[in-house]
Amino acid sequence: MNKKDSCGLHDLFGKNQNLQIFMKQLRAIAFLPPHLIEYFMPKLFEILPQIADVGDRLNLRKFIKYVKKTWIYGRLRPYWSQWLNCGPYTTNKVEGYNNRLHSHFDNKQHPPLSALIEYLQTIQNNYCRIRFEAIENESVKTTNPKHMNNKYQQRNKRLMNEMQQFGVECTILYNELSEYPTIDLCFEYINNIVNIFAETI
Repeated sequence: MNKKDSCGLHDLFGKNQNLQIFMKQLRAIAFLPPHLIEYFMPKLFEILPQIADVGDRLNLRKFIKYVKKTWIYGRLRPYWSQWLNCGPYTTNKVEGYNNRLHSHFDNKQHPPLSALIEYLQTIQNNYCRIRFEAIENESVKTTNPKHMNNKYQQRNKRLMNEMQQFGVECTILYNELSEYPTIDLCFEYINNIVNIFAETI
């Protein structure tokens, strides 16, 4: 989470192992069923690591306020959940495309709209020209998506298995997934998700 750096937690995060664990658990909450995120989040905040420095404590509070306002109760809440998502878990491809656009305009914050439209039309025209030439030369090739590294395929399978198992445990114990499982079961699940990601690095 880059926001932790802008909230002044970069140095503290580097040296405080409990804060590192907390941040990993915070990320893993996205793999809870959506209705359990709001239920579980206050429980996670109850075990916030103890921070001695007053400035660091204030920065941590600022970060928590941001997470609550943006991801738990805010406009991004519907997009955060990764429950039963089989991937991708990031927006790296979109971010890469946006970075290429941004660098084309010399990293200007707000290029003129006309310049952006002109550049997008150039990209489209180049793509169409290449496709038409390929059709004329009967050399049209279907492009397959880039093959995912085997370790990430295995990670995604393990994540899906873990999510399904958690869903089954909730269903068996509480008849319906809409019921709230115990906090211990949620913590066990969250830590399993954290471990799956840790083993893939």
